[in-house]
Amino acid sequence: MSDSYLIEIDERPAGILVREGGSYAFHAVSGRYRSLDGRTYPGPGAAERAARKLAPGRRPQAAAPFGPRRGAPVQDALFG
Repeated sequence: MSDSYLIEIDERPAGILVREGGSYAFHAVSGRYRSLDGRTYPGPGAAERAARKLAPGRRPQAAAPFGPRRGAPVQDALFG
């Protein structure tokens, strides 16, 4: 697993996860997700689920098995 991940909600950055020991710390990059700042998660999926709960006008939705990459390592998400 990577040491850092970019979490995007609706193709907008919500936060960056940074590995800290056996978990990942969320660092908000948008004020909407500030309440998650500093919280730790076992992995990118858990952090993304928490961020989705804060997204405006979101209805619960199942993840598409072959949809856009979620929780992609930061270097992949930013550089290709």
